[in-house]
Amino acid sequence: TQSLLQKWLREVHGIEVQVCGSIKEKEYYVIVFTGTIVEALMDNISVIDPLLDTYEEAFEHGLKTALNMIEL
Repeated sequence: TQSLLQKWLREVHGIEVQVCGSIKEKEYYVIVFTGTIVEALMDNISVIDPLLDTYEEAFEHGLKTALNMIEL
């Protein structure tokens, strides 16, 4: 499931996927980062994607972005 993938990314690869936005305005974006959110924003290593229409779309996009960050 998506939640298991999110947990695996966090625990094994140190990559966090978070969705932010407004339910009222129906605008969501995803932040994918390593380390803490403070470190990510201060070091400019966060990936902020364009606004998406639903939480689910944003979460899916974030998971795909995180998987692409992994060097296999």
